[in-house]
Amino acid sequence: MDFAFNPGQEFATARLILKAILLSLLGIFHLIAFIAARRWHRARYFRRPSERTLALRSQWNGIIDGTVCPRTWRLNRLDCELVEAMLLDSIEAANAEQLPGLLACLVPADYSIFAFTRLAAPWAGGNAVHWSLWAAPAHWRR
Repeated sequence: MDFAFNPGQEFATARLILKAILLSLLGIFHLIAFIAARRWHRARYFRRPSERTLALRSQWNGIIDGTVCPRTWRLNRLDCELVEAMLLDSIEAANAEQLPGLLACLVPADYSIFAFTRLAAPWAGGNAVHWSLWAAPAHWRR
C-alpha cells in the first residue's frame, strides 16, 4: 500500500550523494596509505646503499691512491659496485690533471666478476672490452 508521504523517497538523492562522498574519501585514504607505504619501503630499500656510499665517499681519496686496503671494499659486492660506479662518474667529470690517476685504477681484464662493459661497434670488431677493479693497479696490490 502506497502512502502519500514516504520518508525514504525524499532523501534518496541525499543518500546517494553521501555514499558517493564516503566512497571517494575511502579511495583518497587508500591512495594516501599506498603512497606512505611505498615511501617507507623505498626509504628502507635505499638506506643501506646510501650509508655505504657516504662511508666510501669519506674514504674516496684513500681508495684512489691506495692507502685504504682494497680488501675492505673489494670483497663486499655492494661496496665494489659502488666504488666502480663512483670511479666511472669521477672519470667522466675529471679534468686533465685528475684523469691519469683515475684511469690507472681501471685495468683491462676479461675475468672480472663486476665489470663495466663497453661494446665496440659490430662493424669495428665487435668485441667487448671489460674494465674491472679486480685487476687492480700495482699500488692497490700491497
